[in-house]
Amino acid sequence: MRCVSTAILFLIITAAMANAEAPQEMKDNVAQLAEAAGLLKVFIDSDDYNTISSERALEFVNLRTRLDKLVLEIEKAYDEEVLYLAYNLTLNSIAEDDNIQQYYIKEYQGQPDKLYRELGKYIDENEKLIYAFLSSK
Repeated sequence: MRCVSTAILFLIITAAMANAEAPQEMKDNVAQLAEAAGLLKVFIDSDDYNTISSERALEFVNLRTRLDKLVLEIEKAYDEEVLYLAYNLTLNSIAEDDNIQQYYIKEYQGQPDKLYRELGKYIDENEKLIYAFLSSK
């Protein structure tokens, strides 16, 4: 029953996103940030996450916080009420996808430092670009 409710909610939010005020490029940015957050969720749900120190785990949580903050800033800038919710639904859907799980296994399993470096770099780049764009808006 929960899957049906989630699917219906996802369709409603997708329809709302189509009518949202944010430009398509920003909606695309939110989708790409959800992909990164979905990959991070796969890691956090994996056995690899249980092998890292609590300090390192907090660093990964900080990555997720930074992704969330970016999406919330986009939502605020365009006065959108569904972007963050759509982002969360999308990242959870991505994390459950067999392809992303296989990608995680192939590229990052047993290599949390590699994942941290690459996601950190990706987030750094997006923060610079998105915050610069939003401040000039």
